[in-house]
Amino acid sequence: MWWRRRRRDLDIERELQAHLELEAEEQQELGATPEQARYAVQRAFGNATLVKEDTRAVWRWTAFEQVMQDVRYALRGLRKSLGFSIVAVLSLALGIGATTAVFSVLNAVVLRPLPVLQPERLVLIKPELRGKRFTLFNPLFEELRRNQESLSGMFAVSDEPYLKVSFDHGSPMYVRGSLVSGNYFQVLGVSAALGRLLVAEDDEVSASNCLAVVSYAFWSAALHSDPATLGRPVVVREKVCTIIGVAPAGFESHESGYAPDLWVPLRPLTDPKLLASRSMGFFSGVLGRLRNDRTIALRGRVDRPLSENAGRRSAVSDSRCGLAQARRLSHSGNAGRARP
Repeated sequence: MWWRRRRRDLDIERELQAHLELEAEEQQELGATPEQARYAVQRAFGNATLVKEDTRAVWRWTAFEQVMQDVRYALRGLRKSLGFSIVAVLSLALGIGATTAVFSVLNAVVLRPLPVLQPERLVLIKPELRGKRFTLFNPLFEELRRNQESLSGMFAVSDEPYLKVSFDHGSPMYVRGSLVSGNYFQVLGVSAALGRLLVAEDDEVSASNCLAVVSYAFWSAALHSDPATLGRPVVVREKVCTIIGVAPAGFESHESGYAPDLWVPLRPLTDPKLLASRSMGFFSGVLGRLRNDRTIALRGRVDRPLSENAGRRSAVSDSRCGLAQARRLSHSGNAGRARP
């Protein structure tokens, strides 16, 4: 490119020089001296540099050449103040990197919807007692799930970021795990990519077999997308479970920021003392799906007050025990107040 431009510049120089010489010869034929003829031609012709610029303006790539000139000028200016230039470049890099990171989080948490069925009808249950939030322990969760009328289904989750497992009775390894209610996938409206997913019957304490579901990403990376993964044993908390399905591609979890590799039923793998405790809460979250005839409005009751249990007043069985915050999850992690 540069050699073509150089050749065109030389052509302009030759044409201009030839034109000036012809004009000077005509002036000399009219009786002017060579010096007088040269000055007369220059006055008549005008600014030769301006003529060159006007000629270049009709060439192609003029805008690109102007940009390159500006870039070269800027680089020369930066080279003269090297210290300032380094600080400016580092500041810009830091600002751009921080902005990109913030947008990535915002996109994952707020803007991108959950890849589930009708995510706008999912609600996050936040119970309150006399205006104060408290942890939803398992007996209360079970009673609320049995008696509530506003939700078509509820599930509880206990996340285990470092869940120790071993596949095929091999060496132990740590994976991101989630212990979930059996209807977890059903409430979310998720279908299996391979095999089947957990159902309510798999979450019974008396279930004869422990079953497990792996994520699509884990199945692809760690298990090499092997269809024979179905039926493989995986030891979780010293209990042998059988892999029965692979979650769909693109599905990570019911919330952003945590992508389990393995889902197992909550009740068969939890200490019975924790399941029966009315003071020790271990859930990472409790969610539900609004019934089709219920609408999302302001904060309010999810259900009627719960009853007393076994002749003993529960810590939450007063006139406000059914009160909960139901937060809408139309976007992953983006909660709006809801009221069934």
